[in-house]
Amino acid sequence: MPTVRLKCHCTICQAFTASPYSDVVIIPGSEVTIQDEAALDFRNYKHHRWPPPNLKRGRCRHCDQAFIETWGAGVVEIAFIRAATFEYPELLPPVGAHVFYEHCIAKARDGVPKYRGYFSSQFAIGRLIMNAL
Repeated sequence: MPTVRLKCHCTICQAFTASPYSDVVIIPGSEVTIQDEAALDFRNYKHHRWPPPNLKRGRCRHCDQAFIETWGAGVVEIAFIRAATFEYPELLPPVGAHVFYEHCIAKARDGVPKYRGYFSSQFAIGRLIMNAL
């Protein structure tokens, strides 16, 4: 069961999900099995290497919905899976952070910490992941 959840407001996530933010859970890549990888169209949305990371994002080839984002390889691979794709999203952990909040389209009034800027957002994501280990 996922233990980390966040809402990313970066412009890449907005474009990938066609929504104001991406509500994702973070899961170790070793715990994710994609049954039909051919059904997903993976690509990078960033066209430059700096600043990292450059996530590989997968959309369903049939319905064109955003589905999964991955980063890393082997034992350090992590998957960002949209909360809406889970059968019982109410069982997912609460949102732990809003990141890249400087790009938010609609203000969130939920009491969840908000992080603005690249380094602050990356640090918040890293801290959430490390606390979940």
